[in-house]
Amino acid sequence: MISGPMAIAGITLILVIKLSVNCQPAGNNIVFSGVKQPVSLVVKSPWINKAFNLDGDEVPISTLIEETPGLASML
Repeated sequence: MISGPMAIAGITLILVIKLSVNCQPAGNNIVFSGVKQPVSLVVKSPWINKAFNLDGDEVPISTLIEETPGLASML
C-alpha cells in the first residue's frame, strides 16, 4: 500500500506501508483492529530514483514495484 506522495524542493517521497486488519469474535460482537506500519521509502527526483528499507539500506525498486500495486505509475 502507498501513502500519499509528498513533494519537497523537487524531490518526491513515497512511503510504502503494510496494512494489517484483524477480526475476532467477542461474545455477540465482532472486534476489528488494524495496524499501519511503514515498510520502505522511495525517493524520486529528476536525478535519482532509489528505495530504502527502515534500516536505511537500499533495496531494489523493481522488487517494490512487483510487491506494491500502483507504485510503478507514480515513478
